[in-house]
Amino acid sequence: MNILDIQNISFSFSNQKLIDNCSFEIEEKSQNFLIGLNGSGKTTLLKILLGLLNKKKGKIFILGKNQNEYTSEELAKIIAFVPQTQSEIFPFSVEEIISTGRTPFVNFFGVQSQRDKEIIDEFITKLDLNSVRKKQITKISGGELRRTLIARALVQQPKILLLDEPNSYLDVEHQISIFEILAKLSDEQKLTTITVTHDLNIAFLFAQNVLILHEGKIKKGKKEEILTENNIKYYFHVNSKINFTDNYSTISILRK
Repeated sequence: MNILDIQNISFSFSNQKLIDNCSFEIEEKSQNFLIGLNGSGKTTLLKILLGLLNKKKGKIFILGKNQNEYTSEELAKIIAFVPQTQSEIFPFSVEEIISTGRTPFVNFFGVQSQRDKEIIDEFITKLDLNSVRKKQITKISGGELRRTLIARALVQQPKILLLDEPNSYLDVEHQISIFEILAKLSDEQKLTTITVTHDLNIAFLFAQNVLILHEGKIKKGKKEEILTENNIKYYFHVNSKINFTDNYSTISILRK
């Protein structure tokens, strides 16, 4: 079953067409990675799916229902978003930041129920944040901040999780750790994920499907079909060598 059905959407910014009559489908409970050159419109596409940007044409169906028929509160219970950076400038604690993910569920007075608190505690534990839950976000590490933002999204209990470069600013160990956590939680929570990344090896390791955004269009397929040496040459203008083993595959970018 398709959880997302994108039909002929277009979007322009400053007379530049970033999304051009673009159509694709996303299967329920699938793990998808969105790649492409800088400036190709990957973050823009995520914001269109979230309803934060208005497409110029086309339709988006979420769980079979037109996106325009959902209220913002209804969408917030279906789709959650993990941005590249944390925008709050106030020194909120880790727990306070994560708690904001329950906003669509709290009552008229903004009071959290016991169930809200249990869900917040659950994901603080699952993301290994108990030791820093009372710390201000300005005083935690980059890896802890990424886990905080992911926990905030997950307490929304979404069906679709959109992630914009969740491995940015992290060293290799923490990048792998973040994606292993995401893979485990995606399986446990029956999530559909779309993750923007520039790291082709990360996509090769963790994706089921890969989407390339190029000149406003999406090319989508299984990772083995999309991440080929010919495609990498065509879409990223570099030579590469893909090495297959029994346990893993790696993509090496070659010097010209």
